[in-house]
Amino acid sequence: QTAELDKQIDRIINSAKGQLPAEQIDKIKVSMQGQIIDHFITKTLLGAECEKLKITVSDQELEDKLNEYKKRLPQGMTLESALKQGGVDMAEMKDNIRFSLQVEKLVEFKTKDLPAPTDAEIKEYFETNKKQFDIPEQVHARHILIKTDSKDNETVKNEKKAKIDSLRAQLVKGEDFAKL
Repeated sequence: QTAELDKQIDRIINSAKGQLPAEQIDKIKVSMQGQIIDHFITKTLLGAECEKLKITVSDQELEDKLNEYKKRLPQGMTLESALKQGGVDMAEMKDNIRFSLQVEKLVEFKTKDLPAPTDAEIKEYFETNKKQFDIPEQVHARHILIKTDSKDNETVKNEKKAKIDSLRAQLVKGEDFAKL
């Protein structure tokens, strides 16, 4: 399990390269360990419950969900390039999808006989848990800038435009944003 923990942490750190201060990476890794361990425990418990209840996902259900993901990709991006960008291979992606579908079925099975909450219950829950719903406004921006100068002639401007187009094409193909 330690190898899997290290793999997960490295994947997260690598996907955020260039956005994290190098001197804080070790501290960030330590703080992520607890979250990842909690995730492993939850996944193990949910997996055991699905197995106990014999909740399975057919190959067709898996393919249908995979096709849904493919449809949501930005135009020009393939699933393979998206997976590469995220540091995940197809087998792992399919395992994750299969598990998610099993958990959906488990939740549906466990809640099918529960009555829907009333408006009063929803309001009471919200009022009691307001702090959970307070999310500060956030902005995440990443840019690749090509410096131009008002003295640039048309040839230089065209070269810079070509550079921008080349970078965009590489990103669409799944190249690593931080490296580019």
